[in-house]
Amino acid sequence: MFGKGEARQTGINTTQTVRRSLTVADARNRLDLELQRLGARDVLLSTNVQVRLDGLPRSGQNEPADPGAAVYFTLKGKPRCLACDRWSRVADNIAAIAAHVYAIRAVDRLLRRHSGSGVRRLPAAPSRADAGSRSLVDGA
Repeated sequence: MFGKGEARQTGINTTQTVRRSLTVADARNRLDLELQRLGARDVLLSTNVQVRLDGLPRSGQNEPADPGAAVYFTLKGKPRCLACDRWSRVADNIAAIAAHVYAIRAVDRLLRRHSGSGVRRLPAAPSRADAGSRSLVDGA
């Protein structure tokens, strides 16, 4: 799902981008970069992939029975956790978390850029008690 594109020369003046499967190491590098850009501290990645003594994933392994991944970190002094088990490969779940962190950063940049330009916060959603049996579609 979250493959890695590589440009290959197919002719004198032509190249073709070929997608290959993302490795756990590549996905972890993406996640580390995004978390660093976010300002995360005390990062811990949890998967069922065996690791070497230095903590990096051991190469040449089969996919574990549970390909889920979770990353624990501290952001602005508060503990945070992001997890994903949507995909069938550990590398893809780690890459999905990295993509999520990228999206968080993009929204943060957008809000900071437009903070004084008329962008307003939406009102709070009504509680279940306030909503009663009203329909949100027809406003009745």
